[in-house]
Amino acid sequence: MLTGFHFKLIPRNPIYNKDIVMKYFKCINLINTFEKFHPIGRGYKWKHMVFVRRQSFIWHQLIERLPVPFRLKAYLDSEDLSVPYLRENMQITSGNYINIKNYELMIEEGLQTTLLKLAVVLDIPIRYLRGFDTSELVVADFDEYDYLIMDNKQSFSEIVSWTLKRDICRIIEGFIVDNSEKEIPFVHKNHVYVRVDKNVNFFRFEIFLESRPYASVGQIKELLNAFQGSVKYVYKEESLLRKVPKLTFIGIYKNTSLELLEEYVNDLSESPGKERIYPF
Repeated sequence: MLTGFHFKLIPRNPIYNKDIVMKYFKCINLINTFEKFHPIGRGYKWKHMVFVRRQSFIWHQLIERLPVPFRLKAYLDSEDLSVPYLRENMQITSGNYINIKNYELMIEEGLQTTLLKLAVVLDIPIRYLRGFDTSELVVADFDEYDYLIMDNKQSFSEIVSWTLKRDICRIIEGFIVDNSEKEIPFVHKNHVYVRVDKNVNFFRFEIFLESRPYASVGQIKELLNAFQGSVKYVYKEESLLRKVPKLTFIGIYKNTSLELLEEYVNDLSESPGKERIYPF
């Protein structure tokens, strides 16, 4: 009988498409070649980035080595997002903060709110957008959350209630859970970083686990109950570009079909670095 889970960092699995692997290993080693065959700007869509992102080992190295404009373009296309969409639906950019002709960021001194929000949406540490030497990155760093949200912590139940309200467009938000009452019982810290990706037809509720705690089946069920039956799957996942795991609750809204969620989960299950832990 399954009684609980140890949240250990998931080992990276072998990449399963040899042709893609060889192609991108060459691109990683020859960034100029990558740039030559990946035009940037209006009208260009790198559709294959959706697939490349599933290959966590390749994706991590590619993002680390790309210049910031190409890094930003790769991320947006891997999530099927665009600069106009971010501006219109997520209030991420104002004016011409991102130059959509060359994806250059208009960076001034300090950490602008816009840039911090963009890091949360793309689920990458702020350094990967600022262009700093990422070899010096503190791998468990959550500066973008601390700067934006530390003074506005919310309870786990408040964030769940917001998550379960369906929106007419995709919304991605970061939160810090006030865990002083241990609503997330297997996390001993008094604050927990959470990222919520609300697609139109389903949602992802991602809990970052800065440590690797043990969670009993009973504790997982306790969290599931808070979602009122809406969560259909729970995955343990690698956090891209961070050496901390995630516990991701994936569910649907009331009166929403399971069909699109099942399609998404089938694709997700084929990706390395993910382990389904619910249904038990």
